[in-house]
Amino acid sequence: MNVEINGPKILGYLFGNTNLPITETMRNSWIIMAFILFLCIFFLHRIISYYSGKNQQKAQNSHNKILVFHLKFSFQTPYIFNFSFSLSNIYCFA
Repeated sequence: MNVEINGPKILGYLFGNTNLPITETMRNSWIIMAFILFLCIFFLHRIISYYSGKNQQKAQNSHNKILVFHLKFSFQTPYIFNFSFSLSNIYCFA
């Protein structure tokens, strides 16, 4: 019983390195990604961002403050998560 298992056809090698093959599957994936990128650029190139009123400005400013706070203290996120997880274990399984 002869069974041959063939993968995708190799079209070439990246930088001439035989460890980096370019296959049909990779080519097709890149073509699809390029098409999706083209559609995004085509449909979104004329979007204009502006504030529609005072409430929108307030919402945008508060959102920006939250982002700045998160960026300043994001290094503490693992510690806060571990602390809260340990408290939940103490109170749930005590």
